[in-house]
Amino acid sequence: MAISNFVKRKLAMAFYRFDRNKDGVVDESDFAVLGAAVAALQGVEEGSERHRKIVAAHQTWWEAYFKGSDANGDGTVTLEEYFARVGAWTSADPDALAHAVAGNELVFDAIDVNDDGALSADEFSSYLQAYGLTDADARTAFARLHLDGDGTMSRSAFAKNISEYYISESRGPSEWFFGGH
Repeated sequence: MAISNFVKRKLAMAFYRFDRNKDGVVDESDFAVLGAAVAALQGVEEGSERHRKIVAAHQTWWEAYFKGSDANGDGTVTLEEYFARVGAWTSADPDALAHAVAGNELVFDAIDVNDDGALSADEFSSYLQAYGLTDADARTAFARLHLDGDGTMSRSAFAKNISEYYISESRGPSEWFFGGH
């Protein structure tokens, strides 16, 4: 199934944020670098168990969403390969959103620095700054995504918002996950 230009635009924004060395493709090392950047911005000591958990959570994205996109087996994924994989996955799996939510809860668990089961604006901002957003843009995203008014984002809200960002055709708060477009 072809994906819409709207979803392609969101996927492209995320893809280029994942491409940490800016070589135009995504590979496994990009996710390790991204995880390490998230840990550093959250003040997590390199080599600690928390650091390992954050890096491992980001590497699961390579395994779950990107590795299978490598159509030619060269160890890298181009944007077009990524589009094709997401289109094939979402058309073949009627529960794609639910499966994505479950996987993205693992990322939440890794970035919930104080293990309180909720992300503060500070935790969310430091997470998105690793992707290249400014603090101001990350806080704007948090404000748009955070709808219940308690000052934090729950595990389920985080996982739902990021999953909808990647595969939802509908407009809504989730399109602000990476600061809008």
